[in-house]
Amino acid sequence: MAYLEILNPGLFTSIQDAGRKHLAFYAIPRSGAMDIMSLQSANSILGKEISSACIEFNFQAADIRFHGSYIIALSGADMQFKLNGIEIKLYKAYNVLPGDVLSGSFARKNTRSYMAINAEFIIPQSYDSNSSYAPAGFGFNGGKAFQKNDCIMLSDPEELVSGHNRVFFPESITEIPIYKGPEFEWLSKDNILRLFDTAFSISMDSNRMGARLAPLIDYSHHRSLEQSVPVLPGFVQWTPSGELIVILQDGQTTGGYPRIAYMKPEIIYRFNQLQARDKFRFKLENPI
Repeated sequence: MAYLEILNPGLFTSIQDAGRKHLAFYAIPRSGAMDIMSLQSANSILGKEISSACIEFNFQAADIRFHGSYIIALSGADMQFKLNGIEIKLYKAYNVLPGDVLSGSFARKNTRSYMAINAEFIIPQSYDSNSSYAPAGFGFNGGKAFQKNDCIMLSDPEELVSGHNRVFFPESITEIPIYKGPEFEWLSKDNILRLFDTAFSISMDSNRMGARLAPLIDYSHHRSLEQSVPVLPGFVQWTPSGELIVILQDGQTTGGYPRIAYMKPEIIYRFNQLQARDKFRFKLENPI
């Protein structure tokens, strides 16, 4: 049977699809691709169902040897991908043969790339999704990031059909539109000024559960919730230390910090392509 062999796992590489829907009530996060638009683009190029599982590369590409003949497409961040040592382009289909090696490096711009393949990954499904979610052990290898020498079994190749023309190119974003959250009014006037005057960046102490932002904002007027409340990807929480945390795809479904703002889904995907050194500011949008 055909399979993929992981020669170098890269950083936090995993298999993700569109995630798990309608399970927050059971404390199961959606998970799925950090940049769903780029995942859909890679699948679209191959004419696959756009929510199909892809390999998600974060910050640094993995090196993968193919043990079978397939067609692949790459999207998202430029990780200087090469096929058998020859540079290849994003948003284009390529044939791979047994023994071929896909390699890459650190992302030059943006942070996440996706590899679609004209086959299905033969891996465990949890709640109708192949997405890896480590805290619950969902997905390939118990949800853990790829390890060297991992092997991922593949189905027979699927017939390539014309694409769906849903190609998304990640663009740099320096201004993040946000809407007032349920506890926005808990911020003092000085807090609000800092929130919109500060140039933030994503801390290295971040993960798929949440993005921690730096610098801190004033915490002297912080208030605590009396009980946990529902949270979703895109909510901006205000912690007692003054740190802001953006809930992401693997984030918990309830939380005890004030929800001062939220991002719309189409902004979260662009936010998730920011590199740690990228500076951005928040911009308040009027509610719909």
